[in-house]
Amino acid sequence: MKTATRFILFIIMIAFLHQGCSSTATSEQGLEKRAHANMAAQIKDNWKLVYTFLDETYRKQTSEDDFVASRGAQILEYHIESIKMDPSKKKALVLVKYNMTIRGPLSFDVKDVKDNQTWIVENNNWFLTVKPLAGGMGFTD
Repeated sequence: MKTATRFILFIIMIAFLHQGCSSTATSEQGLEKRAHANMAAQIKDNWKLVYTFLDETYRKQTSEDDFVASRGAQILEYHIESIKMDPSKKKALVLVKYNMTIRGPLSFDVKDVKDNQTWIVENNNWFLTVKPLAGGMGFTD
């Protein structure tokens, strides 16, 4: 009898641990991790990786090649100022402040850019919403 009780308690414990792990991706900590990874990819100029952080609607409307070809800025450094979770826990606003270089014939630096990013949960993970524009470019909400 003791063995059966221990086994049942073990199964219950595993179930709770598994539930905690599966919800981590959609938690505020999971969002913060994704937002940092997105910005780190931008600093490394890894726009193919940045594309994977964008919401499904944008990715359906804009090919990866068009997105990568339209990038004309390099993020130099950033800081996540705040994260405000929606009560639904399926949407959040992330305020990111960064410095960047605009590339082109007349390259120049821009400092203290404030980007109010809207992130949503899709397929059990956080994705950055982007409004598609002509030519594959996009800006966050």
